[in-house]
Amino acid sequence: MKIAVFANSDWNLYNYRQALIKTLLQGGFKVVAMAPGNTYKKNIEDLGCSFIQVNNISRRSMNPLKDFRLIWELSRIYKEEKIDLVLCFTIKPNIYGALGTLFSSTKVISTITGLGYSFLKGGLISFISYVLYKLAFKISDRVVFQNSDDLELFTDLRIVDKDKTKLIRGSGIDVEYFNKSSKNVSDNFELLFVGRLLFDKGVVELLEAFSKVLISNSKLVLTLVGGIDQGNPASIGEDVIRKYESENICFVGHQSNVKNYIEISDAVVLPSYREGLPRVLLEAMSMSKPIIATNVAGCREVVRHNGNGYLVEPQNPKSLEEAIVKLVRLDEEERGKMGKIGRDMVEVYFSDEIVTTSFLDLIEEIV
Repeated sequence: MKIAVFANSDWNLYNYRQALIKTLLQGGFKVVAMAPGNTYKKNIEDLGCSFIQVNNISRRSMNPLKDFRLIWELSRIYKEEKIDLVLCFTIKPNIYGALGTLFSSTKVISTITGLGYSFLKGGLISFISYVLYKLAFKISDRVVFQNSDDLELFTDLRIVDKDKTKLIRGSGIDVEYFNKSSKNVSDNFELLFVGRLLFDKGVVELLEAFSKVLISNSKLVLTLVGGIDQGNPASIGEDVIRKYESENICFVGHQSNVKNYIEISDAVVLPSYREGLPRVLLEAMSMSKPIIATNVAGCREVVRHNGNGYLVEPQNPKSLEEAIVKLVRLDEEERGKMGKIGRDMVEVYFSDEIVTTSFLDLIEEIV
């Protein structure tokens, strides 16, 4: 049996779908990885699968002609490669990966990893996204959700039939690689944010809250790992960075290896407005770090308030400020207990083994 794994970038495939690809290969399946770009082509092929570069896909393009070309390109790939099943991840692969199977016998499993700006902003773009999702999921054999809120939203809006859905929490974490780290040896309390610098990641609220905390405690450092997402309407500008950057607030841009930053941090924060299932929080939990996150879809699935971290109100700098102060005031032993709870949660619910086994079970169901 031949299975394709399709995502919106080769970076996404290599960093987030690697465990799934390996598990499929070990299970005796032939695997074809599909994505735009070829920076990680050799890395992906070294896993033991083949790689096909998809040309007519762009994260930001809303060009109908290019979208039709993408459907035709995918249909041709499915037929020429004799793909039995395609596993789609991220927004455009979910939509057009399913539509491309209209002219072939290929089955499709779509996975919602996050809803994205176009779906959440409202207006015409949101309506178009709604229609496209509904069309695509009419075709999809199964639709996987990473959190229960998104599953409930899509079924309530009648975008997908509930009997087609399955909840699989996250993309899986390598608990051996993201293992308990050594403690921070700095005299400062090191708080870490990892993500694209977007307004809907709560970056501005975080900067406002942290600046307030600094007034009474100068021995704190906030490091923000992530780049400005050029062309994304929700991206913050250079002016925001210039306003807040200081010796206590450090912007380090996109980094290929965030593990090193998690390792030297005392805690990780993500004040996002909505998530699929935030991988950076799971990686931090796997490394026994306490976390602060907003009480929104995706985030609340991984935070036990007062257990492995704190939940705060979204778009509320004051609530975020209070949580930071509360965490800083805990002694090392108390933060260690929080970290252990998080680590235990990842091992039980969010590990690579748990997630890939769930996908294998789902594949067996439909083929």
